[in-house]
Amino acid sequence: MPLPYRRGLAATMVTAAAVLAVNAMPTAYAWSWPSACDYAYNYLPVESPTTSGLNFRRGPGTGHSSIGHLNKGDRMVAYCFADVSGPDDWDYVRIDKTTKSGIRAGTWGWVSERYLKVVGHRG
Repeated sequence: MPLPYRRGLAATMVTAAAVLAVNAMPTAYAWSWPSACDYAYNYLPVESPTTSGLNFRRGPGTGHSSIGHLNKGDRMVAYCFADVSGPDDWDYVRIDKTTKSGIRAGTWGWVSERYLKVVGHRG
């Protein structure tokens, strides 16, 4: 089931550009969305798997290799999602805290939205 708080990627990028233009703050790096992202989240959901042994993948879909496995209680922040063919949407996430299986905090990857629940929000 799709998660709440979605907004089109184009609207997010326009909003971000307006904020940067007003604030004129230099940044240390330029953020780049993965090309597979179809939409960005308006509020960044903090998510946790509903099952253990969930594949954490390099791309959206089961055709991409697994980086490792996630377990119940692991936390990640979702930034955008891909609406790939098939029944599931895939969230592009950043691991919030090193996982029980050893995936380091700050690692980026893709997880099937079907096996995630929202446990909080950031941003």
